[in-house]
Amino acid sequence: HALPQLVVSGRVVTGEEKPPIPSEMMDLPIPRRPRWVPGVTDKAKLLELEQEEFMNWRKKLALIQDTYDVQVTPFEKSPFFWRQLWRVVERSDV
Repeated sequence: HALPQLVVSGRVVTGEEKPPIPSEMMDLPIPRRPRWVPGVTDKAKLLELEQEEFMNWRKKLALIQDTYDVQVTPFEKSPFFWRQLWRVVERSDV
């Protein structure tokens, strides 16, 4: 299973270069809660889907962190934080 490649300005950037992060990438992406699937009511299945989405997002962050001269705090790496945020946003009129 190959790691995803990071393409910036039409070229693949490798982790060996470690350039500063481009200004257009200064705002890190946030993980999105997986789309609701009709019929999925099992809590374990929902947690599995959320974990999969979170891990895909973490892989993208790891790629950015490995490629650019940037660090991501442990707070942002916590799936518990994002699950809480997803649920608050769901219940809010945001």
